[in-house]
Amino acid sequence: MLRPALQMAVDDDVIIKNPFGFELATVLVNDSVTREAITKDQMRKFLRFVHDDLLYCKYYEVVYILFHTGMRISEFCGLTLKDIDLKNNTVNIDHQLLRTSAMEYIIQDTKTTAGTRVLPISQEVADMFRSIIDDRSKYKVEKVVQGYSGFLFLDKNGMPLVAMHWQHRFNHMVARYNGHLPGADAKHYASCVQAHLLFQHGKIRNESQDTAVPHGAFGYIGHHECVHAYRIR
Repeated sequence: MLRPALQMAVDDDVIIKNPFGFELATVLVNDSVTREAITKDQMRKFLRFVHDDLLYCKYYEVVYILFHTGMRISEFCGLTLKDIDLKNNTVNIDHQLLRTSAMEYIIQDTKTTAGTRVLPISQEVADMFRSIIDDRSKYKVEKVVQGYSGFLFLDKNGMPLVAMHWQHRFNHMVARYNGHLPGADAKHYASCVQAHLLFQHGKIRNESQDTAVPHGAFGYIGHHECVHAYRIR
């Protein structure tokens, strides 16, 4: 508001020069770093590694689901048995599970309004969910968090796993995988270890290779628009 007001003062000869009459780009340095999401080929190689690895094969279904749905990790953690419809191959996403610094488990709305969605899933993804549900232990008493229960993964104390748990596992998976890669590829995966970048923006990148303007993909992963998603290539 100051710039146009002062410019009017200049035009009326009240002041000589507009102190805000400069382009922002001339005074701000763009020091942002472009982070690259993984390609389809890199995704397939990583999935193959997880599938065949004796230590991390037990997480293959989770990695597969995250790669092929682009769900935020907190959305995945918040999923309950009621959210998964294997008859119609859909997943209801209308909340996320978080844990505060005070170690309190809370349910929150999805990050954006576009994040609330009924997600169609492929038969392969449905099979992964079915495997997780079949292998899930039966609990006499389920942990309830603000009215939600039946979370897919619980820890040894019966508490639902949160993003931090999975992030640690992904970090170790990537580190182990990097041991099988030449230097350049290892550096790439090191930059992609953040779960949001590894899975969600990997989904966007791969969708964008299949269609000229993949607007549907952004709603699919819960982005309101493509501007933010395209900042990471």
